[in-house]
Amino acid sequence: MTWVRLLVLVEGQSEETFVRDLIAPELLNRRISATPILLGGVTGYARLKRDLVRLVRHDQGDDARFTTMI
Repeated sequence: MTWVRLLVLVEGQSEETFVRDLIAPELLNRRISATPILLGGVTGYARLKRDLVRLVRHDQGDDARFTTMI
C-alpha cells in the first residue's frame, strides 16, 4: 500500500496548528501524510483559487492530494 501526501491550504495559524497537531497524527495510521500550507489570511475567493492552482501545478506527484481549511 502506498502513502498519500495530503497538502492542506490553511488560512491562519489556528488551522495550521489544528492540521499539524490533531489531523496529521490520526491520518498517519491510514498511511496519509497531512501537511498544512499557510496562506496567511484569505482576502477573497480569487486569491484562494490562485494559491490553490499554484500549489497543484507545483506538486503534480501521483501521491499528492489537495484540500483547504478556512
